[in-house]
Amino acid sequence: MIKIKENIPTIIFNLSEFIIIFLLGIISKVSIEEITFLCILFILIRSECDKPMHYQSPILCMLWSALVFESFFLLTKINMPIAMIFTTFEAFVLTKNADIRTPFLYKKPDNSKYIEMKKYIQDNKESKEVEKFENILRDLDKQYEKIYKHSFFEIYNLYFKEEKSFKEIIEIKKLYDNHALTKYLDLIFVSFNTYINTCSNSNKIEK
Repeated sequence: MIKIKENIPTIIFNLSEFIIIFLLGIISKVSIEEITFLCILFILIRSECDKPMHYQSPILCMLWSALVFESFFLLTKINMPIAMIFTTFEAFVLTKNADIRTPFLYKKPDNSKYIEMKKYIQDNKESKEVEKFENILRDLDKQYEKIYKHSFFEIYNLYFKEEKSFKEIIEIKKLYDNHALTKYLDLIFVSFNTYINTCSNSNKIEK
């Protein structure tokens, strides 16, 4: 039940995305059968290839999906088999198996807003400030264990101290996708910045 509640935003997003794509197909005067077939083909290929890639931004993710499917729908005007071939190819390209990542499409963790916090944690692992913050995360885990399925401290430890990649953490914690992980990291990031700003000696790290 907790897992379902946790994934409600993702489920709503996926449904909204599907509705937009379906409407684009209708506006493009593509038959419902062809729209449904291409959507199912795309989903099946991505599922079989495993490890689909996503934008970290839901808005960019939705825009890209809409653009990609609109190109599929336009190809049906030329030839349905051609549209199927391009749908299959694109579905494969948008997985980790294709290993195609550019700075425009897929933001690497090291270039994210978490990089400064990660560097701070790495440089001050033994400081009292970091130790106190970790205790705060443990307290949050106890307080919100019925709301959040995964441990804030464990995710913090994996990403900021052990320097695991997004992919590794998602596999270890069995998270739904990048969006689920960034939700935890965002809360950790905000909590950390709030904590540091309230420390009277934040500019002087105690070793």
